[in-house]
Amino acid sequence: MVMFFNVKMVRDFLIEHGEVYTLRKWRKRLGADVAVFGALYKHTTFAKINITFIGKITSANQLQNYVNKSGLNSVVEWFSKATEMSGYPLYLYHVEVR
Repeated sequence: MVMFFNVKMVRDFLIEHGEVYTLRKWRKRLGADVAVFGALYKHTTFAKINITFIGKITSANQLQNYVNKSGLNSVVEWFSKATEMSGYPLYLYHVEVR
């Protein structure tokens, strides 16, 4: 499998800082994986990554401790972008470049 990073700010943060917290609608496979951007059948790989599950998110308040490494400017922006793209429930992951 792969993990998509189609939000440019988040992708750029991962590339620049080597780690990012990201919200996903679906549970992801943990451990070694590949970060990509683009479409499902036409995407570009940009990093080898390691994925760690943090927890299920049911409210924006739960993100306060992670927003500074999300690539976005605020909890409100992050939560709203994630729910706009994915809906509920959301799952929080820590992704590191390996």
